[in-house]
Amino acid sequence: VLQQLAEGAQAIAESQFDHNIPVRSHDEVGRLAVAFNDMASKLQDTVDELSTSRDQLQRTIRRVGETLRSTHDMTQLRESIVNTASDAVGAHAAVLWTLSSSRRELVPAATRGVDLHTVGRIEVGSGIAGLVAERALTVMLPSGEGGPNRARGEPAFDAVIAAPLYAGEKVTGALVTYRAKEPFTQGDFETVVFLAEQGGVAIENVMLHEDARRLSLTDGLTGAWNRRYLQMQFRGVLATSTRFAREFSVLMLDLDRFKVINDTFGHQRGDAVLIEFA
Repeated sequence: VLQQLAEGAQAIAESQFDHNIPVRSHDEVGRLAVAFNDMASKLQDTVDELSTSRDQLQRTIRRVGETLRSTHDMTQLRESIVNTASDAVGAHAAVLWTLSSSRRELVPAATRGVDLHTVGRIEVGSGIAGLVAERALTVMLPSGEGGPNRARGEPAFDAVIAAPLYAGEKVTGALVTYRAKEPFTQGDFETVVFLAEQGGVAIENVMLHEDARRLSLTDGLTGAWNRRYLQMQFRGVLATSTRFAREFSVLMLDLDRFKVINDTFGHQRGDAVLIEFA
């Protein structure tokens, strides 16, 4: 019987919670076998409940991801990402960092649990978020293998999960969650990584939407407002003028003999003239 108990303990250690020990007596050894089987059954129930809860969390997060992808307001989207990540893993704080136009710095774009104005810019490659952005790594701290030290400007918390944000195959920033003392779990890590993936896709969609809207209202060559924008604005200006009896002017400009420029110097030089004129 002791050998069977030892084998049962090994089976439990290997997560074989359906392992049972035959009960052949009603003495102390038999009661020990019954208690062992009850323990294994309760462990299996607990694991099943945890698995169900985790599945429910993953489904909830997927629905959140769908919601994020349908949002076209960049500020609202970034706030939704940090709030969702913070709530999903019980973080005390979260920061969404975005790369500057030069791609040399990370700029805090949205925060939860810390004041946005107390979080500074970070050089790419520096600190936790900077390393994540530079090397496209995912980081969970504390780690038995050490890890990067926080940079000046990063929130001071003991436990950290940091994941990169992507647009296509290019890193555009980092999503970082923080806890004061209690370490994050592997499940928390997977959740933040998943939300970073969804958030990156959502941010890319918003950027594409903004580009499409801008291109629909501006000239692709010069960047000047186009006829559609003129019509939209003209209606508003005319309505304001009518309502408040205010005069307004329309200025029309023309380039004389512009065709001669194209014919003589080529269309590329003509395009350059239009850009400078605009």
